[in-house]
Amino acid sequence: QLPASDLAIAESEYDLGRFYLLMMRNPAKAEPLLAHSLTLRLDQPGPDSLAVAQSLSQLARAIQSQGRLDDAHAMLNRVLAIRKAAFGMRNTLVSSALTLLGSNFMSREDLVGAHALLEQSIQIKRDILGPRHEDLAGPIETLGDLELQMRDLTAAERSGRRVIDILQHSSG
Repeated sequence: QLPASDLAIAESEYDLGRFYLLMMRNPAKAEPLLAHSLTLRLDQPGPDSLAVAQSLSQLARAIQSQGRLDDAHAMLNRVLAIRKAAFGMRNTLVSSALTLLGSNFMSREDLVGAHALLEQSIQIKRDILGPRHEDLAGPIETLGDLELQMRDLTAAERSGRRVIDILQHSSG
């Protein structure tokens, strides 16, 4: 069992890695912090824990943005498996994992696979949160990007309009 100080280090490294990834847009700087956080979390709380899924999802984002799509794909599949085991399919964290995996499929140019994952992600969030919840905007925007990539301009426009409607509704 790890000492409490190592668990605190894992959490702090995760937080700083996420900061570098999301706020500073520096995945190369984020990667070693997220990787070490993952290593510590694999030991405790354990390989099937939600903390491991959390670290894996951010590490996958960091390495995917550096072009290591296959490694990210394997990590995101693991994130999805951990979250499905913990919550079943009807959960917003599962939906988020599906969105990340869909983005990976897009990067790997598996557009049909990406479309199915993104639609599933949106449906889960819509069922849980309602059709105009602001948390739907991100996956729908990603779906619109995919539809543009697929050259389905009508669908992309529809997705764009849905995002605007959601954002206008959530802002009052």
